[in-house]
Amino acid sequence: MEFADGVSWLVRIPRQDFSDFPDDMVEYLVASEHATLKFLVSTRVPAPLAFDKGVMSDPSNRTGINYIFMETLPGKPFDPYQESHAVQERVLQAVVVILSELARHPFDLAGSLIGTDSGSVKLGARASTHFVNVGKLRPFKTESAYYLGFTEHYMDLIADGQLHVDYPDIAFRFYSIMRSHVHLMCKRGADRMFYLKHVDDKGDHLMIDDVGKVTGIMYWQFARCVPAYEAFGASYFTANMDELYSGMVQLSENDRALAKTAVGAIVGDRTGTIHTLGPFLTAQDYYTSWIEAHLALIADQQPHVRFATQAYVMYDYLHGIIQERPLVREGIDEARDYYLKHTDDKGDHILVDPETYEVTGYIDWTFARTVPLEEAFGPSLFTADMGAMYDGNPGLSAEDVAFSKSMRKGFGGPNEEVHSLCRAGDQMRRVMFGLATGVDISWEEAKTIFEGLLKSLGAVDKNTEFVWDDWEKERRFDCLQRDPRFRHLDTEVGNQLPWSVG
Repeated sequence: MEFADGVSWLVRIPRQDFSDFPDDMVEYLVASEHATLKFLVSTRVPAPLAFDKGVMSDPSNRTGINYIFMETLPGKPFDPYQESHAVQERVLQAVVVILSELARHPFDLAGSLIGTDSGSVKLGARASTHFVNVGKLRPFKTESAYYLGFTEHYMDLIADGQLHVDYPDIAFRFYSIMRSHVHLMCKRGADRMFYLKHVDDKGDHLMIDDVGKVTGIMYWQFARCVPAYEAFGASYFTANMDELYSGMVQLSENDRALAKTAVGAIVGDRTGTIHTLGPFLTAQDYYTSWIEAHLALIADQQPHVRFATQAYVMYDYLHGIIQERPLVREGIDEARDYYLKHTDDKGDHILVDPETYEVTGYIDWTFARTVPLEEAFGPSLFTADMGAMYDGNPGLSAEDVAFSKSMRKGFGGPNEEVHSLCRAGDQMRRVMFGLATGVDISWEEAKTIFEGLLKSLGAVDKNTEFVWDDWEKERRFDCLQRDPRFRHLDTEVGNQLPWSVG
């Protein structure tokens, strides 16, 4: 549809082969796609704007068809087989950014989005399983229920003679085996949240311009909320379809390329992780999960590859410390409050008027999160002496002390606890700084950073020389005895010395 002012709309109508679908199912699919597009308006995903929808059962719809009016996106469908390697790389990078944005919007149920009478969006039954299987599956609270739901749905369709009619016995056994192994599909330690996924992600859902810049994403029908490892793992977009059909079990070149591109771009803790955490009900769960995520990444040889076993031992020890001595204050009720924190608060996130130096804004909120009081208002990187942080010297900086005085003036009275946190020491800051998460540090820097952390926590005497080799020998032996993940890492990297070059 083109208007006199040059604006162009697209009318999306269900395909003709949907005629075999029950009318209420077709309407549900249209309503779900419309709700998905309405939700995406609140994100940075370049999806088309949805202006209106119509379903045949609505008396006010006099068109006689189901439809969605939506924005016409510029560009052409991406065809990886027709584009240059440079264009493919550019599109891969754009997909990483899009996945990163979707990772910032978790849901607590698995299912499809649907609109409400008030105009908002909620989770509803999952709209079919793809393009051929008719039915709505209820929203699921757990990933195991989600996967059981769709495998049993397939089994019902096969038993009813709707699917795989030429080899129903083999197909039924296949899904029966899958059902009995659902627990293997559910990742232990997963965050139990669900994320929106475009299920028809073969590549032609991406619109690109002449230089390969992604201009939008089309065809959101059947979009659904799924576990993180389905939402952000290997997909049709990067699959080698010949290998899929030939039964080869391995990642494709494009799978690896996407994963390589994703490091540093997918939402996580600062700039080095590739998954999301939480949300958490308690501060102890929050900090424990944060450390366990680092251990998992180190074991996978993503960060700190020059001193992987040493870094693992460090975080493992920190994990033990916070179990014995929680980071948050004793006696505070578990039903505590959490406060929004700008995690990259080094100072360049603050915009100021060049003449008056009045603060005009805060930018770069990419990894903002809600955190306990002690982390939100305690000493931060903004007032840290970074030289002391890297040299292993614990304690407050002169800027910390000055900021504490300003906090007293700004927070006084009933908020005494808030500004007193600025004088309580830099334990929390050093714990969350870790081994300079997201920064490529040398082994010598890692040792002194960790020494400062141990001294700040009171794990070693501030006035005693810290001897890394003696400390590591004991901790390494302990990890080898009880931690199979560390034993595997140790076997892979051997006893090689850490690289000393930064």
